[in-house]
Amino acid sequence: MSAYGNSSAVAVPPKIARNQLQIFRSVVVILVLLLLLLVLYPIGRMVLRSVYADQAWQFAAFFDVLSSDWLPGVVADTGITVAVSGFCALCIASLFAWINERTDASLGVFGNLIPLVPLLIPHVAIAIGWTFLLNEKVGFISVALDNLLGSWLPAVSSINIYSWGGLISLYTMFLVPYAYVIVASAFKNVDPALEEASRVSGGSMWRTATKISLPSIAPAIIAAGLLLVIEGLSLYSAAVIIAPTAGIDILSVRMVRMLTVTYPPDLAGSLVLGMMLMAVILFIWVFQRKALMGGNFAKVSGRARADSMVKLGALRWPARMLILSYMMAASILPLAALILVSLQPYWTGTNIFANLSFQHYEALFWGGGSEIEALRNSVLIGVVGATMSMLVAAVLVIYIKSAKPVMSKVADGVSKLPAALPHVVIAIGFLLSFGAAPFHLSGTVMMLLMAYLVIYMPQASIAASVAGGQVGNDLTEASAICGAGGGRTFFRISLPLMSPGLIAGWGLLFVLMAGELTAASILANARAPVVGFVILEIFESGSYGTLAALASVVSLLSAVVIVCVGSVFVRRTQ
Repeated sequence: MSAYGNSSAVAVPPKIARNQLQIFRSVVVILVLLLLLLVLYPIGRMVLRSVYADQAWQFAAFFDVLSSDWLPGVVADTGITVAVSGFCALCIASLFAWINERTDASLGVFGNLIPLVPLLIPHVAIAIGWTFLLNEKVGFISVALDNLLGSWLPAVSSINIYSWGGLISLYTMFLVPYAYVIVASAFKNVDPALEEASRVSGGSMWRTATKISLPSIAPAIIAAGLLLVIEGLSLYSAAVIIAPTAGIDILSVRMVRMLTVTYPPDLAGSLVLGMMLMAVILFIWVFQRKALMGGNFAKVSGRARADSMVKLGALRWPARMLILSYMMAASILPLAALILVSLQPYWTGTNIFANLSFQHYEALFWGGGSEIEALRNSVLIGVVGATMSMLVAAVLVIYIKSAKPVMSKVADGVSKLPAALPHVVIAIGFLLSFGAAPFHLSGTVMMLLMAYLVIYMPQASIAASVAGGQVGNDLTEASAICGAGGGRTFFRISLPLMSPGLIAGWGLLFVLMAGELTAASILANARAPVVGFVILEIFESGSYGTLAALASVVSLLSAVVIVCVGSVFVRRTQ
């Protein structure tokens, strides 16, 4: 009998089944080798090029960078930004996780989705939206505060997004989802018995949280903190929009500017900075892995019961409003600002609803500029890249579940390895390796697609791993007993059962790839424009109406994709 219950199905002869299994394993090996090549070859070329050029060993670039006047400022500015925003993000994520998993103020599935909102909207759109809100002179909120409080509280009325506070706030907003995923998962699995015992013994809510709840998930908090450092060092969208105007020197921005603004391009200097950044992140990543694998987690006993939830009483709705205010800051307010600016002939910060028009959208779609081509290319890369990434990740996950320990670790390690590399480092490696001879892929959609596949393979692998957990070994074993090979089992059993999780992962990857900014700023050009590349060009030119229209379209497209994917996911899981 087949896995679908069709008693009339004909069993596949054992010899054919063995051949099919061998073919499937061969395909997996080829995929692993290709991924390994796409990851190690660019990084290896970058490492070699930084110390060996023109048939001679060269270390002058290292001495130039290490002795430069600007390096201490870059290290200090980047370190302060990442450290402060990472700490704030960890505190906010831990509070949200505690509210959603341990109190009666939880908003259920909606509450768990809100902290992940920045992952579902292109970061560059959120950052630009906040420049329209808190520009000191013409920002909507800044102008309103100046009119209301200018004479009473000049310090409040002069809030400016182009400042340390603005940059750290955006970094914090973008880092919260990474910490929330880890901390919320730990809260779900931790045994609530000790917390109940503390409350029964008269312990206050604060004492129970600080003495019992947080220490019980300390390994997860440490791992989340290390992950935030890695992600913070890799962030580019908020930095490139805010930091230059604010006079803050961020490492990722300087690396990109060395290649795109400096003339002639300082490839040697950017390679040295890339090596330094990669070394720091790899060092932190090792500790992060040890914290996750070797941490002494609290005993797992399932989700906390309703009667074990902390009753917040009068604080219930303030706690909920705190979570909802994060959603406002991470999505509603910046997107509303984008739409308002896109509908105004000129961005002035006053007379918001006067003279509204669609002239910027008309110029966007029918003006003959590069924006519409960039949209087409980004959508194409998003669709093709997300589909290929999820299929490859799904194949690897099924193989990892059934392969020998050594091979499964190799396959899993290859799919997760890019997570330890900043996007800017991967982009520089691809530019150096595939841009010139013998590939000559510089300025092509193909090179962008290849780079995106590598950059977002860890996210695809995680989504596929979660989806693969829904496939029981008994079903695949039954398929094998019936004589089906690895490929037949994958397409007839595993893939249909994994489809809800794969579809959800596909939606996330589409949003990330379509709105990618870091790699686009290095690898894209006028011959192969994408949204991230064009947005930066428009931002630097000061055409804010067109910029807002393009960012609004990208955000709307991402929202439509997420809604459609969510509806499909709900139908398939019912």
